[in-house]
Amino acid sequence: MMRRIFYLGRDKPLFESDEKTILEHFPGGDFSFDSPDDVPHLVLADLADPLCLDLVSALREEFPPDLLPLWSYGEQIPFGRENLFFALGGDRKGDKEALWRDAARFSGGERDLTAFDFPIKFSLGERASVERLIRSLQLNRLKKDLAEIPQSTSLFEKAITEFFRMLEEICHPHLLVLLFSSHLNVEAYVKPSAMLHREDYNDFRSFCLSDFFSYFKGLDLENPKETIFLGGRTDFDKISMDRQKISSYLCLPLKNHKGDVLATFHFGHLSNHYFNRLMIGRIMEFLDPLAVPFAKILQNHQTVLRQQKIFQIFSRFVPPDIIPQLVEQEKSKTSVKPGKQEVTVLFCDIRSFTTITESNGAQQVVEFLNHHFDAMVGAIEGAGGSIDKFIGDAIVAFFGVPQSLENTGKQSLIAAMDMVRNLKKVDTEGLILPEAGYSIGVGLHRGEAIVGNIGSLEKSDYTAIGDVIGIAEELEALTKEYPGHILASQSVFQSAGDDFPMKRVDRLENGVELYIPLWEDTEGAP
Repeated sequence: MMRRIFYLGRDKPLFESDEKTILEHFPGGDFSFDSPDDVPHLVLADLADPLCLDLVSALREEFPPDLLPLWSYGEQIPFGRENLFFALGGDRKGDKEALWRDAARFSGGERDLTAFDFPIKFSLGERASVERLIRSLQLNRLKKDLAEIPQSTSLFEKAITEFFRMLEEICHPHLLVLLFSSHLNVEAYVKPSAMLHREDYNDFRSFCLSDFFSYFKGLDLENPKETIFLGGRTDFDKISMDRQKISSYLCLPLKNHKGDVLATFHFGHLSNHYFNRLMIGRIMEFLDPLAVPFAKILQNHQTVLRQQKIFQIFSRFVPPDIIPQLVEQEKSKTSVKPGKQEVTVLFCDIRSFTTITESNGAQQVVEFLNHHFDAMVGAIEGAGGSIDKFIGDAIVAFFGVPQSLENTGKQSLIAAMDMVRNLKKVDTEGLILPEAGYSIGVGLHRGEAIVGNIGSLEKSDYTAIGDVIGIAEELEALTKEYPGHILASQSVFQSAGDDFPMKRVDRLENGVELYIPLWEDTEGAP
């Protein structure tokens, strides 16, 4: 039986017809099968030419795989188009005997083509028009979706996912990368095909960063923050025995309406010369109308990241719960509404700190103090408290404002106990300490205070004022006269309840009764 092989590609095939096989070369354009005898037994598609994908798609829509096998000739199948091909046995370029052997294997047997109405015409011009119409509808839908995306990091990733999906439909890259700047650093969103692994991407990344750097100077390109869309893949980080090489590369900048570059798109493909003028035109046809709405989403995302960074910085100086109120205050030029609230105050001081400062150098004292504050603040915030201020080596903290707590007395005691435990974690190596060593006193008092923004027009702080703060400070000073580190008032003792057994040890002139935790009275610091 004489076999007919249909070769799709602009370049002339390496093989010629012989006594058993007719090889027809089709470089492109419209074509037709006028009878069943015109339908080839096998189609070879040179996928280095992007036009072949349209031809292959047209053939596959008309004929099922068992009637017309399609073969990738010498190139990898584009990601997402595997369903078009009946079999892929590897590179057959230059190996005529292997090609003929496989052609006989996949094109053998009689075919029943009586169900088809001949002639069958393929008009790629009409097909391209339909595809352009479909892409136009998709673009309009995506533009609408992009415009409705709020300022959210998670939704931004969903937008990128949809954006990448449509780019894959249009140009079928094996690797897609989006790079943009974020606080002098680089963010990268990456979509690899199933056949690429991390080492393949790492080889490609340097090209992307080099082009990105040509648009953005002075950024940290060493460690970009990467989000890699794997679609459930678990083998991306595995060492691959079959290393892939990106042979075609394209970089396109994303600009806003002013022409400023906001980000760069990077495309990679395993085929040589894949991103020709036709393919670049397809991509630009997609990107151009979406550049402005996508740029807006990118700017919104960068605004969110900037706000998160500002929140992180200011939370070191202002209770995190009060920051949103301060932002609204700045917008409306009003102040946070003051009021009276029940609050538990924690006052902590380092014992014999004057001796420590006099016995050590300034650098040692500052480093020690920072380690000390890290340990103490962690315990306070871990129990729900908020730092009001640092006064030298002293810490003033509140429980109940600005964040409400169900039991402020109980939480303040939890914090105080953790602070005592954390003493062992503070590095004092090389520090000259007093004879009694490194220790703290903690005073706790619960009562009513006035809370609000207090200060001048130029500088104000959210804080609390009232006798409750002074009494807590007084209790801390008295801790030296009793066992342990913690001294609490009767109001804290009553608030904590049975969870914290305590012992009454004294009574102040103003009537405040003093209590110490039993575990400190009997065991000392834990």
